[in-house]
Amino acid sequence: FVKQAVDEMEPMTIPESELLEFTQIQKQEHPSSMVNDLIEEINIGTSKDPKILQIGTSLSVDERKRFVDFLVSNQEAFAWTYEDMRGLDPQLVEHRLPLSPNYKPVKQKLCMLDPRLEGPVKEGLEDLLRAKFIRAIDYPEWLANIVVVPMKSGKVRLCIGFRDLNKATPKDDYPLPNIDLLVYSTAGHTMFSFMDGCSGYNQIKLAVKDQLKTAFTTPWGTFCYT
Repeated sequence: FVKQAVDEMEPMTIPESELLEFTQIQKQEHPSSMVNDLIEEINIGTSKDPKILQIGTSLSVDERKRFVDFLVSNQEAFAWTYEDMRGLDPQLVEHRLPLSPNYKPVKQKLCMLDPRLEGPVKEGLEDLLRAKFIRAIDYPEWLANIVVVPMKSGKVRLCIGFRDLNKATPKDDYPLPNIDLLVYSTAGHTMFSFMDGCSGYNQIKLAVKDQLKTAFTTPWGTFCYT
């Protein structure tokens, strides 16, 4: 019945004058400076030790100057490399991996790695090792493969296929924030600011007794997270 009613409806023609009026209203409600806010790169470091950040171009001259001065004076708050990340004190918080007793450890077979990605993957592993985010291990009970995600920059993002470990981990269900309430909370404000933690998963240490559960295999050895 609904489909028949829709099929029988005649297409509605909107006068061009009304379309133009609607377009003008849209432009007034959503200025291009807000919808298409352009981004510029700034260097708050030196020419020998550049520290690049991105800021919006819609700021006034005074706002831009005060913002850049603020970033320069607080640049130690940013992490430019893994080594810059101090992490959180395990006495304050640490990550744990409880397992359901009815699951047995799973060792995934080593997957082939695209030879073209070997260089970037090895470089990424060395970065993680230097920062002590991972460590080499022997004889793990759990074993997963790496999942390589190429990035536009030419580098790669190293992920781990923890699907078997995830199945064995009890779910800690909690309600997610309601997106509509979050949007409504920004009403009446001229600016919306947010922060994104650098490599956030690596800022919380893993409990020592659970580290071997995160073991993963590579052509250069077996490692686990710390």
